[in-house]
Amino acid sequence: MEDKLIDNLIKEELKDNNVPDIVNDKVNEALFNISKGNLDEGIREDKRGNNFRGIKIAIICLCLIGGTGVIYNKEIVSYAKETIVTVFKYMNGERRMSKDFDEYSNKIMAEAEDKNITVKITDVISDGVSLKLGYTVENNNIKSKEEKYEISPLGNRNNNLFYINGKEMALDSGWANTDNLSNKVTIISESHRFKEKLPEKFDLEWKITRINEVEGNWNLKFTVDSNELMKQSKIVKVNKSYTLGEIKYQIKEVRYTPISNFIDITGEADENYYIGERGEENIKGLLVTDEEGIVIQEESGIYSKLQEGKRVTTYTLDSPIEKCPKKINIVPYTKDMGRKYVGEKLELEKVHKITIDME
Repeated sequence: MEDKLIDNLIKEELKDNNVPDIVNDKVNEALFNISKGNLDEGIREDKRGNNFRGIKIAIICLCLIGGTGVIYNKEIVSYAKETIVTVFKYMNGERRMSKDFDEYSNKIMAEAEDKNITVKITDVISDGVSLKLGYTVENNNIKSKEEKYEISPLGNRNNNLFYINGKEMALDSGWANTDNLSNKVTIISESHRFKEKLPEKFDLEWKITRINEVEGNWNLKFTVDSNELMKQSKIVKVNKSYTLGEIKYQIKEVRYTPISNFIDITGEADENYYIGERGEENIKGLLVTDEEGIVIQEESGIYSKLQEGKRVTTYTLDSPIEKCPKKINIVPYTKDMGRKYVGEKLELEKVHKITIDME
């Protein structure tokens, strides 16, 4: 009851101050997302906390002391958007993500509805290589609490397409986390790597034409801006080949950002070279250490194929690390090394390695 009274007071004060319609619309949208949005069922405790009340108090105070439309737009709407509990913040709280992406993401309010199903995006972030999205899907066709609705992540379906600055982009790889807030609401965070690099700022259009068995049209358009993230990043162009044992490695670049450490690396060997299978003790994967030999990263995927009589292997090295080291060492696994994990120390003088200067 108290929340409803405060909501009404905010709206009345905004109306009396004759602020631009866009501000009223944005504040109403923010209030809706806070108190009635898709995350409502999962964040009731957060709503009662200081952040939720702080938004309303800040809006009331600014309304009472007056001000220009510019002040409302920059201070009220921006503060409300930053404070709303987002998909990334929820996933971090549930320990479903390896890094606090919420701190670096663009907070957006983009949604599309068709066939009584609503897709709502709250977060997006790009590190120039991958695109990370946080969104919810609500199926209002579900009428019974006993009926359950679960969906697969939408971005990895062939008929759901991404367009960047009007150009269709081909997906390369990705991952996703899902959770169910209720029997009809699914919350999803997912990451996609494209076959081309992404600009620091771009217009993104996501055309969704199928959600589970339902065909429709869910078009989402918004702008992605990674300028602030890239200010805290380090990109080292390598473009060199290194031969270690049976493999000739080609490294194009190392791209450190606060949300990922991406190493663009492939390996080429004889066509009979056996790369191994995930879980095998002698899998021929890669480790990454800092200048002291502490393991900071390991490949999270290996894809190998025959290409022009050679065994070409692509290694996925893009997980987040705590800080940018002075140097990185890329170390191939050997049969006598045994399984090593992040945080363990290698004796660098005893292993084959490729060293990249990050300073």
